[in-house]
Amino acid sequence: MNKLIFLPLFFAILVLLLCACPDIKNFDKKNFDFKKSEGIFIINEGIFQQANASVYYYDWNQDSVYENIFETVNDEKIGDVLEDMHIFNNNAYLVVNNSAWIDVVDIDNFEKKAEIRGFVSPRYILPINQQKAYVTDLYSEYIYVVDLNKNQVVKRIFTGKWTEKMAYSEGKMFITCPWIYSKPVSRQLLVIDTENDILVDSIVSGINPSDIAVDKNGFLWILNNGNQIKKIPGSIYKIDKNTKSVVDSFIFENTLNIFNSSLKFNENLDSVFVLYNDVYKFSATKKILPEKIILRENRNLYGMNIDNNKNLIIVTDAQNFVEKGKIYIYTKTGKLIKTLTGGYLPSSVIDY
Repeated sequence: MNKLIFLPLFFAILVLLLCACPDIKNFDKKNFDFKKSEGIFIINEGIFQQANASVYYYDWNQDSVYENIFETVNDEKIGDVLEDMHIFNNNAYLVVNNSAWIDVVDIDNFEKKAEIRGFVSPRYILPINQQKAYVTDLYSEYIYVVDLNKNQVVKRIFTGKWTEKMAYSEGKMFITCPWIYSKPVSRQLLVIDTENDILVDSIVSGINPSDIAVDKNGFLWILNNGNQIKKIPGSIYKIDKNTKSVVDSFIFENTLNIFNSSLKFNENLDSVFVLYNDVYKFSATKKILPEKIILRENRNLYGMNIDNNKNLIIVTDAQNFVEKGKIYIYTKTGKLIKTLTGGYLPSSVIDY
C-alpha cells in the first residue's frame, strides 16, 4: 500500500478507536445522582489487606466511568475487601469482608447512612422483607440476622460452617457451604426457617457448593466448584427443594475452576448463565446441556452478572491480581460490544 494513503487511514482508525473508549471522569457529588436503568455499579474487591476496595459507576448515556464514588461522596475509604453489594429498598448494602462491617448508603447519591457491625468475616447479605436480612460469614460459623430498620445484628444462627451464597424461597433460606482447605470436603446446603430463624434441614449437593438460585418453577440450581487438589471438576445440580432429590446435573469434564464462579438467571428465570472458567448458557426447563457462549481464553475471568435492563452479559477480569481489572460487556449471544477499566479485582457488576 502507498505510504501516503496508509498514514491518513491509520490515524483515522486510531481516532475512531480512541473515541470509542469510555471517558474516565471524576465524580462530582454535588451534581450527580444515580437513576434507574441509566448505569451499572462496578464492585472492586481491592487487594487483600491494602484497603483499596472501591465502587465505580458506568453511565450508559454519557459512556463514562466514574471512579471511587464512595470515597468521593463520604470522604472515607470503604475498607478491606468489598465482597458484596446488594441494592434493596433504596439502599445499597456494601459487605466489607476483611474489615468485618457493612456500609449502608443511599442508592440515589451514595451518601453513607449507617454502618452495621458485629460480624467476624461477612460475605453476602440477602434481605427477605422490609425488616430483616441474613448475612453469611467465612470464619464465625454463624448466620447473622440483621434488623434493617435499626441496622443492627439482632440474632445469630449457629451453623458450624463457612456460609456463602443464599437463595430465598417460600419461607426458607437455602445457603451454600463451600470447602475450607483445613476441613473435610463440603457437599452441603443448609436450610433455615426464616419465620423462626432456626436451622431446620440440610440438602446434599455436589462438591464445594458456591452459588445458588431458584428458577421459575421453584427448583434450586447450585453451582459446585469441585476440588482442585483432588482434581474433581465442578458441576451444576438442579434440586427439588421439597424432596431434596437431584432432578438433573451436569459435570464440567476436563476442566477445573481456577478463580471465581457465578450462576445467574435471566429475567424470566428460564435460562441460566454460568461462569466456570468460560461462560455457559443452560435452559432451566429442558435437559441440562450447555451452550458455551464466552471463552475465557487467556483472561482471569473473575465475576459475571446479567443486565436484564439492557439484555447483556457482563464479565469481569482480575487481570494479574495486582493491576486494575477489566469489564467486558457482551450481548447474550456472546458478542463483545464494550470493554471498561475497573478497579483492583473487579468481582461483580450490578445493574440498577
